[in-house]
Amino acid sequence: MSVNDKLPVGGSWLQEKRRQAWESFAAKPYPIIRYGLNITTDAGGLSLENLSIPQPKPPKVENRNKGIIVTDIFTALNEYPDIVEKHLFKSLGYAECACGNCIPNTAANEKFLSFHQSMFNAGLLVYAPKGAEAEHPVHIDSRVDGALLEHTLVVAEPLSRLAIMENLHGDGSFRSGIVEVFAGDGSSVNFGSMQNYGEGLVNFSMKKAVVNKDANMEWVTCDTGARLTKSDVSSVLDGSGARTMNRGMFFGRGGQHFDFHVNAIHARQSTESYLLTRGALYDSSKAIYRGLIKMTRDARGAIGYQKADTLLLGEHAEADPVPYLEIDNNEVKCGHATTVGQVDAEKMFYLMSRGLGEEEARARIVEGFFEPLIRLLHADRIQKEARALIHNGIMRNIGRAAVTL
Repeated sequence: MSVNDKLPVGGSWLQEKRRQAWESFAAKPYPIIRYGLNITTDAGGLSLENLSIPQPKPPKVENRNKGIIVTDIFTALNEYPDIVEKHLFKSLGYAECACGNCIPNTAANEKFLSFHQSMFNAGLLVYAPKGAEAEHPVHIDSRVDGALLEHTLVVAEPLSRLAIMENLHGDGSFRSGIVEVFAGDGSSVNFGSMQNYGEGLVNFSMKKAVVNKDANMEWVTCDTGARLTKSDVSSVLDGSGARTMNRGMFFGRGGQHFDFHVNAIHARQSTESYLLTRGALYDSSKAIYRGLIKMTRDARGAIGYQKADTLLLGEHAEADPVPYLEIDNNEVKCGHATTVGQVDAEKMFYLMSRGLGEEEARARIVEGFFEPLIRLLHADRIQKEARALIHNGIMRNIGRAAVTL
């Protein structure tokens, strides 16, 4: 089948970008995605060239805000062409990054990123004009049936306020999702993502933000589903006073694999980043956490901190936290901390002495492990969604019916 037959439609400039991305995809080998020193996943088994991509069902969107535009990405190509062409794909590559200091895409990303750019067939534009303030979060409910490649473009003009919450679910085979956020001067963007895919699905997720002067970017992610999840969340702090907060949670069971990359690139002075991640792993599930805080030469007075904590709840569960600090300026504050451990025996004894069974006592401890991070979430509804995902994951693991909280 020719490239013209395979590529979805788009405007002339987008069609050319798709064509270039397809050629790049075809020229690159499938990567070996590594989990620690001895655990690897050969992505070549996916055979993306022969992937059947059905016509997607549009996501359910709830937008109760005046002045905030939410529309299908392909509709936006016609109705808001300047906005889409100015921003689409611009945060993703090393050469196109707004600040010029963003780290290049890793080899493990390049094959799938090129495929996504050439073949994405669903997505949204969320646009907040200058000074617009969203009184309510924009809610996006996206379901995978088969295969789905969706692209969400978020543009917050200066001094705007915007909150977005997406729920990701379904029992398909493959999903590629990219979120690009452009936070203008003095704006504030909160983006929450709750992922609960079926455990046969392969999930590639990339979220990138370019954060300008005095703007604030907050990420919240909670991953409990999919057979394989490769997730990259990056913020490029491209203006003085820019700030990012990344709160990530994950819960694994069975043979699930998670590969998380969390990055904060301090490209300007007086910027701040806080990367906080907590996870729990049952059975033989495995996770690797790669966190990077990069302080460039122009990052004088910047502050960066990352912390990753993981509970191992299965005999063969494995966690590999790998924090990185790259510091090219001496006038910064930067630090990291990681822990990997098991449930405290004294806590188990205390709860069981109060009448709880072993499984229930462990479940309460695991829920309590996530609670300090959940309480930092800014909205009650996001807190409720995160608690429900963690609670239901625990209930499924111990053979009880999940409930809606």
